[in-house]
Amino acid sequence: MLFVCLLGIAWGRILNQIAYLLIRDYAPITSCASCPYCQYTYVWHHRIPILSYVVSRGRCQQCSATLPPYNFFVELLTGFTLCSLWLSSPASTYFPAYFLFFSALLVTIRTDLETLLIARLCTIHLIPIALLLSAVDLLPLSFFESMFGAALGYLLLYGMMHFFTRLTGKQGMGLGDLDLLACIGAFTGPSGAWISLLIGSTCGSIAGCVMMLIMKRSKEEPLPFGPFLALGAMIYVLWQQQLLAMLFSV
Repeated sequence: MLFVCLLGIAWGRILNQIAYLLIRDYAPITSCASCPYCQYTYVWHHRIPILSYVVSRGRCQQCSATLPPYNFFVELLTGFTLCSLWLSSPASTYFPAYFLFFSALLVTIRTDLETLLIARLCTIHLIPIALLLSAVDLLPLSFFESMFGAALGYLLLYGMMHFFTRLTGKQGMGLGDLDLLACIGAFTGPSGAWISLLIGSTCGSIAGCVMMLIMKRSKEEPLPFGPFLALGAMIYVLWQQQLLAMLFSV
């Protein structure tokens, strides 16, 4: 399990680089390994996932600027989620599909946290792949469930966004969130889209309240919703049976 966790952390570094390229419109890959403030190119021991951030205390070794914690957070989260996925379905026929799905969600978390943008390469473009995987039994749902889940995920958020806009005159969320929930529905079916939205909305509301009360964050300041939806989807995949049993028992 330690080996799987270390592989997950190393994969998190690669996902960070993919997110970096998407955010910066396919900048050179070498720019991922340099300080965003002074452009100092890190030596090899400053590029070790997680450990380098902890040892340097989140600061550049050249200019001492405080580095954004996105890389550290994504690497740690990748190690934990992929290790949990392996524990829940070791050597399963569904593991490759969920590995792809989790990787896209982790890239989405990084890009949305940093720039409030969600790349369609990690959402809407994966829906045909999810449909194909479900059709050849590499996902635990039928082709119809995958297609219905994608449609339901998009329409759920579209209805919420339209209602919020009519009520307040403001756009409550971006179109990237709609694409993301459609992708989640394609990989998890209608129940996955609904439960991911439920978990994401609950966690997002709690996080927003905490930030306003403790961090004095203005309620006008936008809070990315994509990371909460992505976390909700991963929670659903990892503990699907328990969540469904809990819902039906209520």
